[in-house]
Amino acid sequence: MGAAIFANLHHALVYSNMFKQYEFDGFIVLVILMCFLFYKSEKIGYKTLAILWSILIWCSQISCFIEGGLLLSELLFSNILKSKKNIKEFFITGSLISLSFIIYYFAWASRMTPIQEMQDFWKFHFFPLIPLNTNDINRIISLATGQIFSKFSHTYETLTLFFISLGFFIYKKDKTIIGIYLEFLVTLFASYLKLYPISDRTCFFVFPL
Repeated sequence: MGAAIFANLHHALVYSNMFKQYEFDGFIVLVILMCFLFYKSEKIGYKTLAILWSILIWCSQISCFIEGGLLLSELLFSNILKSKKNIKEFFITGSLISLSFIIYYFAWASRMTPIQEMQDFWKFHFFPLIPLNTNDINRIISLATGQIFSKFSHTYETLTLFFISLGFFIYKKDKTIIGIYLEFLVTLFASYLKLYPISDRTCFFVFPL
């Protein structure tokens, strides 16, 4: 069913016929999620997960967002702090991934974000996570309804379901789904820092999730 829905998204069909990185971003996000599910089902260990995630950061910038969201979910909703073994595993995993991200950032990303032409082009696509005035509130509404969810039918109904589902999964303590929601928050925070623009194509990775 999921594949059928995805295959009928006009946006997905358009970019599947272009030489763009957006489809690949969506694929990498799914690979990261599969690695996490293998780890939770004890098919791979935390060291393998850490190595795979550290490598995947170099495949797509989006990797940082979903890995951060899933790690936050583990920290908030697991009993990590009650076990020295779990604390050790979480610290090693987080440290290795963070080191990979820092090297990646200074090797490539830090040279791209200050480019004035890019900042000017995307200046209306940075998400004001902490709105300070009515313009910021209007931009939040515009980006949510006109970019992130615009390719779904019944935009406002989809947004409503999005937030209702969040409450349900928090109640159920589903760490994987909550991690995906937190990934959205990490993405918006990066956008707030003007490190990542919010548009229908740059947020293409949302669709497979």
